[in-house]
Amino acid sequence: MELDKKKILTFAVIFSIIGISVLYGLTAQTSSRNKNIAEIDEELLGTRISTEGIISDTSWFRFTVLFELRERDFEESLTVATDRDVIEDLEGKEELIPGARVSVEGKLEEYEGNIQLNIDDQGRIDIEEGAYSDFTPISDILENPNWYEGMEVKIQGDIIDIERKDQGLYLTIADFEDENYRIHSLVEEEIDMKNPIRRPAVIEGRVIYNSNTGVWFIYSSSPIDIK
Repeated sequence: MELDKKKILTFAVIFSIIGISVLYGLTAQTSSRNKNIAEIDEELLGTRISTEGIISDTSWFRFTVLFELRERDFEESLTVATDRDVIEDLEGKEELIPGARVSVEGKLEEYEGNIQLNIDDQGRIDIEEGAYSDFTPISDILENPNWYEGMEVKIQGDIIDIERKDQGLYLTIADFEDENYRIHSLVEEEIDMKNPIRRPAVIEGRVIYNSNTGVWFIYSSSPIDIK
């Protein structure tokens, strides 16, 4: 009888250890690790990650929405993918625009050779702060060009020069507050004005680096708003 008690106790300990191990494994799979975007790499593939950043670009497809998240002082962006239904049901979804700060949670996976955070059924996306401004200062873009590369921005400033080229019109826009900050903008639309020099203008477009000339500029296919 004493032997049976020892066997029962031994089996109980074994089953307890197995149960704890299984529970730990399940917990590890469902819990997330809080990481900065700069800390996310291939070693974290397959794990659940929580992070936050500023939206630099959004791509809406029929069933999926992709976000590019960035953080200051780090050039690489993180692609976040989620079902469109998740966004459609999100309160305040209209605030998910470039410049908004969001926190996300999902599973880190590889897609076509790139790291991608997929917001699954257990994940989430929360808007922490709306777009920082309707306008991005020209000085900010020129001081941190790598961070803004590829981002859709809206700028305002004085037109101080216009040059017509095959691709369109090249405008030089000076910052209102400090004219030393000047940025070029390539626009497709014609300007219906005889003399727009020294007139304030609003331009929306994407920040791009021209490797041939070594110049940062804003490409815009939208009409220019000249005040």
